Amino acid sequence: MKKYLVVLMSFFVSLSIYGQDEAKSNNALGKFSVEMSPFGSSAQHNIREVGFKTNVSYEFVPRLYVLAHYEESKGLYDGNGVKTHFSSNALGGGLGYTVLGMSTGGKVDARLLVAQTIGSKDWKKTLYSVELSWKLREGISPVLGLGFSHAVSHTSGVPNMNMVYGSIGFRF
Repeated sequence: MKKYLVVLMSFFVSLSIYGQDEAKSNNALGKFSVEMSPFGSSAQHNIREVGFKTNVSYEFVPRLYVLAHYEESKGLYDGNGVKTHFSSNALGGGLGYTVLGMSTGGKVDARLLVAQTIGSKDWKKTLYSVELSWKLREGISPVLGLGFSHAVSHTSGVPNMNMVYGSIGFRF
């Protein structure tokens, strides 16, 4: 019962804080954004990850938002004369905070993400990511991302990995 009361109180506090911002309090659709981008990572243990990710976010108080994250990726292995790949995906969520807003409508966000592989994939893993994202202007805009990800592998023969990754995409 205490958990539900805390969640309910947090919801009402966030509503009252958000109501103080006149610019967005009248536009519920303006609180949502969708971001899609391909990404590539540095190699570790002769594995380089490349893929495509999608984030759907909702700004529940000014500068702070929650997001749903989905990615589809391939772990490209090139070692000991063997070239192969491991298919993977991840579904999860996280929090984002707008660190810097710009006069052009662009912004710099910091994000924390946690995601888990779903379904029958070759490479099962849990992802923990920290990311900086730069939206260049207001509206539909290019987005540049740079992040660090720790992948805890649940597949035998594939070690845990620490990766630096970059992405270029669009935010709507």
